[in-house]
Amino acid sequence: MNFMFTCAGTAGHINPAIAIASEICRRAPDSAILFIGADRNMEKRLVPRAGFDLVNIKMSGLERGVTPGKLVKNAATLKNLAFAGREAAKHISAFKPDAVIGTGGYICYPVLKKAARMGVPAYIHESNAEPGLTTKMLAATASACSRAIATSERCPACRHPIVGTKPTRRPAARSPRDHSRISATDL
Repeated sequence: MNFMFTCAGTAGHINPAIAIASEICRRAPDSAILFIGADRNMEKRLVPRAGFDLVNIKMSGLERGVTPGKLVKNAATLKNLAFAGREAAKHISAFKPDAVIGTGGYICYPVLKKAARMGVPAYIHESNAEPGLTTKMLAATASACSRAIATSERCPACRHPIVGTKPTRRPAARSPRDHSRISATDL
């Protein structure tokens, strides 16, 4: 089976996706995994280090509030959104995922929205207590929404809510000597 993951921005969005993808590979070693990111440093570092392929699509976030600078930035975000939707469609058509899983970040919106429109099951995993803007916007579109925290109730539009846990990666086996060489960039 083919699984596409979309996440970006913070380790809190990226690490749950890596954990889920790793578990899929452990249980179904013949599965193909592709990550879609937003060309940010965090996913460009963490995803390849975990051994997964990463494709980046330019995407930016929305600025809240009304100032001339924020309006200009939001206009650029709308342009990026249109481009990201077209790029997502290309990658979905080429990779042919059986499911697309988003774990947070603005890139999730165009990828999951396009997947759903193309008939591919689109799933959201929300690790935060308060669902993010992207999760709220996609809740009615998603095949299911998984929440790590049962108190994250502010996403009523989700058609199929699932309360689970926050996925974590299995610890890598290292010797005590190796631990002393871990730098801050490895965390």
